[in-house]
Amino acid sequence: MTNKRGVRERARMSEISEDWFSAEASTFGDRVAGAREAADMSQEDLSKRLGIKLRTLKDWEDDLSEPRANKLSMMAGLLSVSLTWLLDGQGDGIAAPDQGGELDADISQLLTEIRQIKGQLTKSAEHLGRVENAYAQHCEDKMTEPREHKIKRLIMRSMRRGIKEMDIILSAYSTDKLNDFSDVQLDLYDALLEENDHDLYQWVSGQGETPPQYLAMMTDIAAHVEVTNAK
Repeated sequence: MTNKRGVRERARMSEISEDWFSAEASTFGDRVAGAREAADMSQEDLSKRLGIKLRTLKDWEDDLSEPRANKLSMMAGLLSVSLTWLLDGQGDGIAAPDQGGELDADISQLLTEIRQIKGQLTKSAEHLGRVENAYAQHCEDKMTEPREHKIKRLIMRSMRRGIKEMDIILSAYSTDKLNDFSDVQLDLYDALLEENDHDLYQWVSGQGETPPQYLAMMTDIAAHVEVTNAK
Protein backbone atom coordinates (compact mmCIF):
# COMPACT_ATOMS: atom_id res chain seq x y z
CA MET A 1 0.00 0.00 0.00
CA THR A 2 2.83 2.36 0.94
CA ASN A 3 4.71 1.54 -2.27
CA LYS A 4 1.66 2.23 -4.41
CA ARG A 5 1.12 5.54 -2.66
CA GLY A 6 4.76 6.46 -3.23
CA VAL A 7 4.48 5.64 -6.94
CA ARG A 8 1.34 7.75 -7.27
CA GLU A 9 3.00 10.64 -5.43
CA ARG A 10 6.12 10.51 -7.64
CA ALA A 11 3.95 10.40 -10.74
CA ARG A 12 1.94 13.39 -9.51
CA MET A 13 5.11 15.32 -8.69
CA SER A 14 6.43 14.54 -12.18
CA GLU A 15 3.21 15.93 -13.66
CA ILE A 16 3.53 19.09 -11.54
CA SER A 17 7.13 19.49 -12.72
CA GLU A 18 6.05 19.22 -16.37
CA ASP A 19 3.22 21.70 -15.88
CA TRP A 20 5.17 24.16 -13.74
CA PHE A 21 5.79 26.62 -16.58
CA SER A 22 2.70 25.83 -18.69
CA ALA A 23 0.41 28.64 -19.85
CA GLU A 24 -2.21 27.52 -17.31
CA ALA A 25 0.16 27.41 -14.34
CA SER A 26 2.48 30.35 -15.02
CA THR A 27 2.63 33.70 -16.76
CA PHE A 28 5.01 35.11 -19.33
CA GLY A 29 6.77 36.97 -16.53
CA ASP A 30 7.14 33.77 -14.49
CA ARG A 31 8.87 32.05 -17.41
CA VAL A 32 11.20 34.99 -18.07
CA ALA A 33 12.22 35.11 -14.40
CA GLY A 34 12.58 31.32 -14.20
CA ALA A 35 14.73 31.10 -17.32
CA ARG A 36 16.88 34.05 -16.21
CA GLU A 37 17.53 32.45 -12.82
CA ALA A 38 18.26 29.09 -14.47
CA ALA A 39 20.83 30.88 -16.66
CA ASP A 40 22.38 32.33 -13.47
CA MET A 41 21.74 35.90 -14.57
CA SER A 42 20.62 38.81 -12.42
CA GLN A 43 18.04 41.25 -13.71
CA GLU A 44 20.86 43.76 -14.19
CA ASP A 45 22.86 41.25 -16.27
CA LEU A 46 19.99 40.38 -18.59
CA SER A 47 18.81 43.96 -19.05
CA LYS A 48 22.31 45.05 -20.05
CA ARG A 49 22.70 42.21 -22.54
CA LEU A 50 19.32 43.06 -24.04
CA GLY A 51 20.17 46.76 -24.17
CA ILE A 52 17.10 47.79 -22.18
CA LYS A 53 16.42 49.60 -18.93
CA LEU A 54 16.27 47.55 -15.72
CA ARG A 55 12.75 48.92 -15.10
CA THR A 56 11.64 47.52 -18.47
CA LEU A 57 12.80 44.00 -17.59
CA LYS A 58 11.15 44.20 -14.17
CA ASP A 59 7.88 45.18 -15.85
CA TRP A 60 8.16 42.15 -18.12
CA GLU A 61 8.73 39.82 -15.18
CA ASP A 62 5.85 41.44 -13.27
CA ASP A 63 3.57 41.02 -16.33
CA LEU A 64 3.03 44.78 -16.57
CA SER A 65 4.23 44.92 -20.18
CA GLU A 66 5.62 42.65 -22.89
CA PRO A 67 8.66 42.95 -25.17
CA ARG A 68 8.61 43.64 -28.89
CA ALA A 69 9.27 40.72 -31.23
CA ASN A 70 12.96 41.52 -31.75
CA LYS A 71 13.70 41.71 -28.01
CA LEU A 72 11.64 38.58 -27.38
CA SER A 73 13.67 36.62 -29.92
CA MET A 74 16.94 38.00 -28.55
CA MET A 75 15.94 37.11 -24.99
CA ALA A 76 15.04 33.53 -25.98
CA GLY A 77 18.53 33.13 -27.42
CA LEU A 78 20.26 34.60 -24.36
CA LEU A 79 18.28 32.34 -22.00
CA SER A 80 18.66 29.23 -24.19
CA VAL A 81 14.93 28.59 -24.42
CA SER A 82 12.56 28.54 -27.37
CA LEU A 83 10.41 31.49 -28.34
CA THR A 84 7.25 29.42 -28.00
CA TRP A 85 8.23 28.34 -24.49
CA LEU A 86 8.54 31.96 -23.38
CA LEU A 87 5.13 32.74 -24.88
CA ASP A 88 3.06 29.75 -23.77
CA GLY A 89 5.27 27.21 -22.00
CA GLN A 90 5.45 24.85 -25.00
CA GLY A 91 8.72 23.73 -26.57
CA ASP A 92 12.29 23.80 -25.28
CA GLY A 93 12.48 25.48 -21.90
CA ILE A 94 13.76 24.79 -18.41
CA ALA A 95 12.85 22.25 -15.78
CA ALA A 96 10.73 23.11 -12.76
CA PRO A 97 12.75 24.62 -9.91
CA ASP A 98 14.24 22.27 -7.32
CA GLN A 99 11.94 22.22 -4.31
CA GLY A 100 14.46 20.57 -1.97
CA GLY A 101 12.92 17.09 -2.02
CA GLU A 102 9.33 15.93 -2.07
CA LEU A 103 6.82 18.31 -0.59
CA ASP A 104 3.78 17.38 1.39
CA ALA A 105 0.96 16.50 -1.01
CA ASP A 106 -1.32 19.24 0.31
CA ILE A 107 1.40 21.89 -0.03
CA SER A 108 2.21 20.78 -3.56
CA GLN A 109 -1.45 21.02 -4.52
CA LEU A 110 -1.73 24.49 -2.99
CA LEU A 111 1.34 25.68 -4.90
CA THR A 112 -0.14 24.37 -8.14
CA GLU A 113 -3.45 26.12 -7.44
CA ILE A 114 -1.64 29.37 -6.63
CA ARG A 115 0.19 29.29 -9.96
CA GLN A 116 -3.02 28.49 -11.83
CA ILE A 117 -4.94 31.30 -10.12
CA LYS A 118 -2.10 33.73 -10.84
CA GLY A 119 -2.24 32.79 -14.51
CA GLN A 120 -6.02 33.22 -14.61
CA LEU A 121 -5.80 36.60 -12.86
CA THR A 122 -3.22 37.80 -15.35
CA LYS A 123 -5.40 36.79 -18.27
CA SER A 124 -8.42 38.46 -16.65
CA ALA A 125 -6.41 41.63 -16.05
CA GLU A 126 -5.31 41.67 -19.68
CA HIS A 127 -8.92 41.22 -20.81
CA LEU A 128 -10.07 43.97 -18.45
CA GLY A 129 -7.41 46.28 -19.88
CA ARG A 130 -8.63 45.64 -23.43
CA VAL A 131 -12.26 46.27 -22.41
CA GLU A 132 -11.34 49.48 -20.58
CA ASN A 133 -9.38 50.73 -23.58
CA ALA A 134 -12.29 49.94 -25.90
CA TYR A 135 -14.71 51.71 -23.55
CA ALA A 136 -12.45 54.77 -23.29
CA GLN A 137 -12.18 54.91 -27.08
CA HIS A 138 -15.95 54.56 -27.41
CA CYS A 139 -16.50 57.43 -24.96
CA GLU A 140 -13.93 59.59 -26.73
CA ASP A 141 -15.54 58.93 -30.10
CA LYS A 142 -18.93 59.95 -28.71
CA MET A 143 -17.53 63.13 -27.14
CA THR A 144 -15.94 64.23 -30.41
CA GLU A 145 -18.85 63.13 -32.61
CA PRO A 146 -20.36 66.04 -34.61
CA ARG A 147 -23.97 66.78 -33.70
CA GLU A 148 -25.25 66.09 -37.22
CA HIS A 149 -23.53 62.70 -37.32
CA LYS A 150 -24.84 61.84 -33.87
CA ILE A 151 -28.43 62.57 -34.85
CA LYS A 152 -28.10 60.45 -37.99
CA ARG A 153 -26.61 57.60 -35.97
CA LEU A 154 -29.39 57.74 -33.38
CA ILE A 155 -32.11 57.80 -36.03
CA MET A 156 -30.52 54.79 -37.72
CA ARG A 157 -30.35 52.91 -34.41
CA SER A 158 -33.98 53.82 -33.72
CA MET A 159 -35.00 52.17 -37.00
CA ARG A 160 -33.14 48.96 -36.23
CA ARG A 161 -34.48 47.75 -32.92
CA GLY A 162 -34.99 44.22 -31.67
CA ILE A 163 -38.78 44.17 -32.01
CA LYS A 164 -41.01 45.60 -34.74
CA GLU A 165 -43.16 47.71 -32.39
CA MET A 166 -40.15 49.68 -31.18
CA ASP A 167 -38.84 50.05 -34.74
CA ILE A 168 -42.07 51.85 -35.64
CA ILE A 169 -42.33 53.91 -32.44
CA LEU A 170 -38.72 55.08 -32.18
CA SER A 171 -38.05 55.62 -35.87
CA ALA A 172 -41.00 58.02 -36.11
CA TYR A 173 -40.14 59.73 -32.82
CA SER A 174 -36.45 60.20 -33.61
CA THR A 175 -37.13 61.51 -37.11
CA ASP A 176 -39.58 64.10 -35.79
CA LYS A 177 -37.84 65.09 -32.56
CA LEU A 178 -34.07 64.70 -32.48
CA ASN A 179 -33.16 67.75 -34.53
CA ASP A 180 -34.76 69.92 -31.84
CA PHE A 181 -33.09 68.12 -28.92
CA SER A 182 -30.39 69.75 -26.80
CA ASP A 183 -27.04 67.97 -26.48
CA VAL A 184 -28.08 66.75 -23.03
CA GLN A 185 -31.30 65.29 -24.42
CA LEU A 186 -29.38 63.59 -27.22
CA ASP A 187 -27.07 61.96 -24.68
CA LEU A 188 -30.07 60.75 -22.68
CA TYR A 189 -31.74 59.34 -25.79
CA ASP A 190 -28.46 57.65 -26.71
CA ALA A 191 -28.44 55.99 -23.28
CA LEU A 192 -32.11 55.03 -23.68
CA LEU A 193 -31.32 53.12 -26.87
CA GLU A 194 -28.92 50.92 -24.88
CA GLU A 195 -31.86 49.55 -22.90
CA ASN A 196 -33.62 46.29 -23.72
CA ASP A 197 -36.39 46.69 -26.32
CA HIS A 198 -38.88 44.64 -24.34
CA ASP A 199 -38.32 46.93 -21.35
CA LEU A 200 -38.77 49.99 -23.59
CA TYR A 201 -42.07 48.65 -24.88
CA GLN A 202 -43.27 47.96 -21.35
CA TRP A 203 -42.39 51.53 -20.35
CA VAL A 204 -43.94 53.27 -23.34
CA SER A 205 -47.13 51.20 -23.11
CA GLY A 206 -47.46 51.83 -19.38
CA GLN A 207 -47.15 48.14 -18.52
CA GLY A 208 -43.90 48.58 -16.60
CA GLU A 209 -42.39 51.16 -14.24
CA THR A 210 -40.09 53.57 -16.10
CA PRO A 211 -36.76 54.40 -14.44
CA PRO A 212 -36.78 58.00 -13.13
CA GLN A 213 -34.07 59.25 -15.50
CA TYR A 214 -36.16 58.24 -18.53
CA LEU A 215 -39.60 59.17 -17.22
CA ALA A 216 -39.96 62.54 -18.99
CA MET A 217 -38.60 61.20 -22.27
CA MET A 218 -40.77 58.07 -22.22
CA THR A 219 -43.81 60.24 -21.47
CA ASP A 220 -42.94 62.34 -24.52
CA ILE A 221 -42.51 59.22 -26.66
CA ALA A 222 -45.89 57.87 -25.51
CA ALA A 223 -47.53 61.21 -26.32
CA HIS A 224 -45.91 61.16 -29.77
CA VAL A 225 -47.36 57.69 -30.37
CA GLU A 226 -50.86 58.94 -29.55
CA VAL A 227 -50.52 61.95 -31.87
CA THR A 228 -49.12 59.77 -34.66
CA ASN A 229 -51.95 57.23 -34.31
CA ALA A 230 -54.56 59.98 -34.33
CA LYS A 231 -53.44 61.30 -37.72
